[in-house]
Amino acid sequence: MCLAHIEVPVTVEVESHPSNSETQTLPDFDDYVQSVPLESDFDNAQHETVPEKNQRSFQVLSLAQMFMKLEFERLVPARTVNYVANEIMTISEENHLQIEMEVKEHLQQLELDSNVIDSVLNSIFGPLKNQYKCLRSAHLRTKFYKTMNRFVEPKIADAKGDQKYFHIPISQTLLGLFEDKSALNIQLEPPLNTDPDILKDFTDGANFKNNKFFQENPTALRLIIYQDGFECCCPIGPSKKKHKFTGIYLSIGNLPSHLRTHVDNIFLIALLKEKDMDHKKVFGKIVEELKDLETNGIFVPGYGQIKAGLAFIAGDNLGSHSLGGFYESFSRTRYFCRFCYVDRPTFHSAGGHYVAFPLRTKETHQRCLRGQRLETKKGVKFDSVFNELPYFHVCDPGLPSCCAHDLAEGVGAWDMGLFIHYFVSEEWFDYEKLTELRKRFPFSTKDKRDEPIDFLEEYARVKGGAMQIFNTIRLFPLIIKDHIKDPNDKVWKCFLLLSEICDIILAPAINKKCLGYLEELILLYLDLRKECFPDVPLRPKHHYLAHACLMILLFGPLKNIWSLRFESKHCFFKRAVRSAKNFINVLKSLTFRHELYQCYLRSGARARCSIVANSSSDFSPSMYSEELQLAMSECDLPPEVEECTSVSVKGTDYRKGHIVVLGQDSYQCNEEMGRILIILHCDDAVFFVVEVLEVVFVPHIRAYKLGQKVGYKCVKQSNLLSYYAHHTYKLHDGNFVKLHHALVVKY
Repeated sequence: MCLAHIEVPVTVEVESHPSNSETQTLPDFDDYVQSVPLESDFDNAQHETVPEKNQRSFQVLSLAQMFMKLEFERLVPARTVNYVANEIMTISEENHLQIEMEVKEHLQQLELDSNVIDSVLNSIFGPLKNQYKCLRSAHLRTKFYKTMNRFVEPKIADAKGDQKYFHIPISQTLLGLFEDKSALNIQLEPPLNTDPDILKDFTDGANFKNNKFFQENPTALRLIIYQDGFECCCPIGPSKKKHKFTGIYLSIGNLPSHLRTHVDNIFLIALLKEKDMDHKKVFGKIVEELKDLETNGIFVPGYGQIKAGLAFIAGDNLGSHSLGGFYESFSRTRYFCRFCYVDRPTFHSAGGHYVAFPLRTKETHQRCLRGQRLETKKGVKFDSVFNELPYFHVCDPGLPSCCAHDLAEGVGAWDMGLFIHYFVSEEWFDYEKLTELRKRFPFSTKDKRDEPIDFLEEYARVKGGAMQIFNTIRLFPLIIKDHIKDPNDKVWKCFLLLSEICDIILAPAINKKCLGYLEELILLYLDLRKECFPDVPLRPKHHYLAHACLMILLFGPLKNIWSLRFESKHCFFKRAVRSAKNFINVLKSLTFRHELYQCYLRSGARARCSIVANSSSDFSPSMYSEELQLAMSECDLPPEVEECTSVSVKGTDYRKGHIVVLGQDSYQCNEEMGRILIILHCDDAVFFVVEVLEVVFVPHIRAYKLGQKVGYKCVKQSNLLSYYAHHTYKLHDGNFVKLHHALVVKY
């Protein structure tokens, strides 16, 4: 049996995990499967039994995994899977019959007794005749899938009124995580930071370090929750809001960051229709689970009793205010911030963006809850049920901001619209010329995934998703480089401030010493933005931008806690709906499909190799010049190293010709960069032989111009100053590099 469809080896020994009979469950998922079994008797199939562990052949498990991948990862319709299954089984049976006839004929030629022949044939081919019967219909396949790995049964729970939704127990999901065969490298030891001045993850932030639960339980699981609404149908069609769902997701902070952000490692807690949301019923059930996990934890064989606590709740402003009990009208509410007591009139007054408003605390939040008038409530709508947790409060703060929504889709999108209209009015270019420049620009392959969208005259803001807007801000100076008439223009300086703010906030690692400089940049930007466009008032998200330094200090680099990866999880349910083409009991279909997909992933399909090399070959240093050999000799390469054309390290692709950052003296001072010439790898390390280049920072476009070769170096990938591989933009007056983020580790 070919295993090309399986990403990792299959372990034949599997164990079934019965669900908790005390919890209310639904009828079998198969009653709602959107297909009819082909060439199978469904009535008889219901009486079939799933084979025991010792009766399962390697071929059956492999075939079952292939069907699971087709149905739950590729979302092939169940009717199509039925057809494929029946064809495979028919071919297999015909092959077995043909072989049996040939063996019987050969034995008869040996003049063996007929009883002996029948006994031999039955012992060999008897078990093969019915080995696939457990996979011959959608009903039987689903029953078999649930016994292969831990299947977490979605439960019915009460929503608003008499409506229902589907809840997946968090404790069962966590147990499934430890039983996963993918070797996810769950880090239960206390987080280690070798340099207290460097912020690399949320565990380096003050919010996590000051949390008493994690201080008392340093090996506990760190849970991250996210909730958001999404449309499964076209949001501008006749089905608008008819099938709008709210998804509540879970991420495990103990996973390495490159695994934690993968959509397969984002788990489902609940799925419901948005109109059926009841805060106390839906989130109250989650809070009760979290209390039990904080107090009792879960027992994991080989690990013992493991507790879990809530680290923070990610989300956009609307979702965070809805969950946290704050008013959700940002355009009208007097108190629109969940972090401080800023009021709209003061914020819009002269110098209002400079005012340091008092931060919200647990004590002041309680006073607001006791208020009887809007003025005394100060933006608080109700008491969030999450405040019942002993180690969490929405004003700790526990609801960090999302830089993708605040900075890109908020400040960046609207202010870039103002900037572009201004440059057109100043005759730097016109809208048609800007479109032409964008189309002629040599975007990299990675840039084209989130390529900037054309800006038209009637647009008030830059269109596109968060990454498209970030790319617009990052590459805009290079796109219009030859049309910048006055580098000292105030609006251009304002844009450069916005570009630098984005670069620093998007940095994956930040030195605490840089936060004072970032705060100064933000205040200067807000001041210059009001001066350049006095008739266009600042938006609430400009105020959220002013909290960026505080958020970084509390939660670490904001890129590691933004909500974009959670939003990518919505795609699974949208694709599943399109595949099913049926909205009858759609919540059940979606939740069961998702949990069956998780069941498939627990077989080992979730595994991700840290290093994936392409076109590897034996490495022979003698093939290269003496200069390159000298550079490689200084790196102490392991003897088993091989050469390859490209490599992926924790999801980041490196190819020959890419630019990597080797080091710097300080922020924007004496950066050292090199072009990759040779890629070498072994089992646990990657090395680059690079051509070190002269580098000059060009301030008025915030880009680096590459010069002549300086020498050669051999560097280990883990020793790079930035793990990003940068593209060289070849323009008529030289080669330029625009970093994806600022280098603020050394400041």
